Amino acid sequence: MMAADYTRTERAAHANAVIEEIAKVGRRFFWSEEHQRVSRFDFDTGGRLILVDRETGRNVHVTQREGWHNFSEGGTLRAVVEALAGYIREGVQINPRYFGPWPAYICDGDLWGYGEAMAPLRAALAANPALRPSRCPTPTSSSSTTWPAAAEKEAS
Repeated sequence: MMAADYTRTERAAHANAVIEEIAKVGRRFFWSEEHQRVSRFDFDTGGRLILVDRETGRNVHVTQREGWHNFSEGGTLRAVVEALAGYIREGVQINPRYFGPWPAYICDGDLWGYGEAMAPLRAALAANPALRPSRCPTPTSSSSTTWPAAAEKEAS
């Protein structure tokens, strides 16, 4: 099934599943320990897409460039939320590279500060329809620098 074949409500559920996975691991972005809740996409009474913020509980109008005053996360996560909002509105899948891996010159390869938790997060998100299939090779393990195609050539 193509991403555009899903309804807006189904795409919001896919996007919320991405946010929930992010909130489960690493630094637990989108999770509020104090309020015991995860940020989530929803629709206001007028049918407009909103993000209910984990910390404030207030609506963030994600389709507006300004007015993210109630958003408790930073700029990197805002970019992820904006991409997920685009997926919900238009069915355009997001780039899986939002979740790395990154080259060492970008924050020593750990943009989010998730460390070893990022690989399991990527694995958990791999089947989510909100993310387009990755076209980039990934290392066969976190300690290996051999790419899968190279490893197959070496084995033959």
